[in-house]
Amino acid sequence: MMRRLILNADDFGLHASVNEAVLRAHTEGVLTAASLMTGAPGCDEAVAIARATPSLAVGLHITLTDGVPVLPAARIPALTQKNGRLRDDMAAMGLLLALSKEARAELHAEVLRRWNVFPRRA
Repeated sequence: MMRRLILNADDFGLHASVNEAVLRAHTEGVLTAASLMTGAPGCDEAVAIARATPSLAVGLHITLTDGVPVLPAARIPALTQKNGRLRDDMAAMGLLLALSKEARAELHAEVLRRWNVFPRRA
């Protein structure tokens, strides 16, 4: 049985400097994969890097608390705070999702939108 080691970088797309580090660690080092933060400030650049670097495996990093949603806050009010950011109270968010069908529908819409931003390779 052949064993493989996957070295993954978190927060790909968070910022241009993170994107640069991911690309450099992949092309000049041992990094094999990265998790893309759709909706983060450097996401578009990270998507371009991912498309141009097919040897870099890219997964989806789904931020559901203490971040910026991809959908407008008005479309996912159960998931967001008054400032438009995702809620930062993980325990309360978990309870809400367990008890509220509407909150789960909002979560589904947010995750689906994030997936649709995810880069596809030809």
